[in-house]
Amino acid sequence: MIAIRYSNWRSHPRETAVAMLGYCNCLPSDLTAVYETLTKDSQAGTSLS
Repeated sequence: MIAIRYSNWRSHPRETAVAMLGYCNCLPSDLTAVYETLTKDSQAGTSLS
C-alpha cells in the first residue's frame, strides 16, 4: 500500500502523481493530461472555491 500525504500533493504534485501511478503500474508515457488536471481548480465557479 502506498501512502500519499496531502502536503505532498500540494508541494510536489507532479512527483507525487508519478509515484502513485507508478505504484499502480498505470504510468502513461504522456503525463500532459495529468499535469493539466493537477493545476486546475476543480471547484472554480462554485461556492466552495
